[in-house]
Amino acid sequence: MSAIDHPEAGFEYMPPEAAAVYRWQYLKQGAFLTALWKTITTADEANLERLALGFPIQVKGYRWFRDLAGWWDAIEKSVEYANEEKQDDA
Repeated sequence: MSAIDHPEAGFEYMPPEAAAVYRWQYLKQGAFLTALWKTITTADEANLERLALGFPIQVKGYRWFRDLAGWWDAIEKSVEYANEEKQDDA
């Protein structure tokens, strides 16, 4: 079973920024957040700063995703691990 099967697994242990990025990557959000993420990912740094005033969690998560090597892989692995734990408990 993949992380997509249970996208909320492990979120209780994740920073909200990581959960926001995870939902963005797996398209687990509504129309507003889809449009917001499109705006965040195409903004220059000056506009990203402005977006961070209203959407600090999403912008911080995007910056981690964009700038921290290995960060996204670690998030995916943590969700996969949480899914395995939930299967073992079932």
